[in-house]
Amino acid sequence: MSLIIGINIPNSAKQKIKTQLKHIKQEYERYKWVDEEIYHIKIFTFQESISQEKIKEKLNSLLYDQEQFYLYTHCVSLSIRHKIKIFIEFIKEKKLEKLAEKIERQFDGSFQKLGKYIPHLDIGTYRIASKQQYLLFKKKLKNTDIEFSFLVGELVLFETSHEKGNNILKIIHTFSLYKPTT
Repeated sequence: MSLIIGINIPNSAKQKIKTQLKHIKQEYERYKWVDEEIYHIKIFTFQESISQEKIKEKLNSLLYDQEQFYLYTHCVSLSIRHKIKIFIEFIKEKKLEKLAEKIERQFDGSFQKLGKYIPHLDIGTYRIASKQQYLLFKKKLKNTDIEFSFLVGELVLFETSHEKGNNILKIIHTFSLYKPTT
């Protein structure tokens, strides 16, 4: 069980993902697709030694002046390590980059900036396939259009756990972001 701060994906965006990726999911139904109910964009994972109350307290003070922002999709992509990970990448958002860095600095004593934070939404995994299968799948994803955007008006503290091979995501607390006056 661990705690993460992230962005909950709104139902309207979940529906667009479902519609726009329907053909890929049908063609590759053997892949392990993430349940749409637990779609989220992870910003930071907290160490288990920090209490939930301490995390909430620090996040409240960090987020008091954080403005709302929009996220726009960029592409569907994949990475490979121990398995193939399929994800939706979003266009970089300066407000979110700065926020992710601020949270990391506050909670990670050994903070070392490894690069810019790029928001992404994990949507599936699969075992490592042959090079030919991998390249074919990569080409199909590259040719898959995914277009949607949404307003991020709150950040969510989630508790994640695994039960019988399934990921479980529980909302612990929401932090509203302020809407600037124009």
